[in-house]
Amino acid sequence: MNKPRTLVLLAALAMACVSAAQDKKPTDPPAATQKSAPQDPLKNPIQDESYRIQADDVITIQVQDVSEPSGTYTVGKDGRISVPLAGEVQIAGLTRKEIADLVASKLKKEIRNPIVTVNVTSSAMQRIYVMGTVSAPGIKDYKPKWRLTELIAASGGLASDPVRTKLVLFRTGSEHKEISMRKLLVDGDDSLNIEVQPGDVLNFSTDVMIRINVVGKVGRQGPVMVQEGQGVAEVLAAAGGAGEGARLSGVRLVRDGKEVNVDLYSIVNKGNPGLNLTVKDGDTLYVPDLLNRIAVIGMVGRPGPMVIPDGKVLTLTEALALAGGPTLRAKTDGVSLVRKGADGKATFQNYNYKAYLKGDKTFVDPVLQDGDILVMAQSGKAGAGELGSGMGFFGFLRGIFPFFP
Repeated sequence: MNKPRTLVLLAALAMACVSAAQDKKPTDPPAATQKSAPQDPLKNPIQDESYRIQADDVITIQVQDVSEPSGTYTVGKDGRISVPLAGEVQIAGLTRKEIADLVASKLKKEIRNPIVTVNVTSSAMQRIYVMGTVSAPGIKDYKPKWRLTELIAASGGLASDPVRTKLVLFRTGSEHKEISMRKLLVDGDDSLNIEVQPGDVLNFSTDVMIRINVVGKVGRQGPVMVQEGQGVAEVLAAAGGAGEGARLSGVRLVRDGKEVNVDLYSIVNKGNPGLNLTVKDGDTLYVPDLLNRIAVIGMVGRPGPMVIPDGKVLTLTEALALAGGPTLRAKTDGVSLVRKGADGKATFQNYNYKAYLKGDKTFVDPVLQDGDILVMAQSGKAGAGELGSGMGFFGFLRGIFPFFP
């Protein structure tokens, strides 16, 4: 074959290939991408930035370098959460970013340039609610393909005799369904081992009653009857609820001569049913008085005693704010925290509140204890430490505040 003619043919073939490539529409996607990627059925929608918070969701708030407002919060039925240093915040219907911006704006009154991060740890859309006679009732995160037996196991098993226990299942859009635990767990009827769904409410109950003794700050002291497998929250309800001035965070359950501390405040007011300790026949539940008190004296707007709210943590800066803050003549660079030591003598620790007001991030904000005294001295005058070295400081305080130990 003639060599020049061969080169001409090859050149023509190359130009034809280029022309065919140019004729193809550049907007046509490759064949492999024509189909949209299948959606992952197990993907958690709460990780989506567009997800909007609703009641009963659980979120975490992290404020960089500040511990007080950082923590886990359950959104109330009213769509609100209570954040230390920020107060009540309405967050239902907001995205994570919107919540972070809102909390940061509220914290600016107390913190300089707060950096806030919000994450959703659990959604009401992906929850199952377990109540009644199981060892660990509460809110369970939904897991695909879960059946009743798996859910019962995740709830610590039945707390009552399965022969005398039944389940009532409530499901949106369906009539409630009753299931015999004897048939499911004793007879092994697998047809009753149905799959659970997000949003299901399961109430286990028994007809066996037990007697619990209740004393302290409740509506009605004395023995009460509750169902076997129920917990301290049901006992409190049977006793007429908490009385005025009850300290629910310090409840004690006495069983066989041993005491167990129970945080009923978190169960009742924070929606943590997982802490609802199951009671047994003959137990005694003691609900004490709310006695945790501190005092703020000296150059503040409203000096005097102060009760530490039940279930709350009160810090030095929060107590000073509740007391009206420092007056114009206050010595803010040396606020004294007076606390009784192990030997019964007063200990004095000074804190530079002035540095806190200027936004010093190294300021350590101590958590107050029952019986603590905060002294805001007058500028140019002796502080609490100097006064305490020359007089019976605690004797002086007892004359003003009889509650002081």
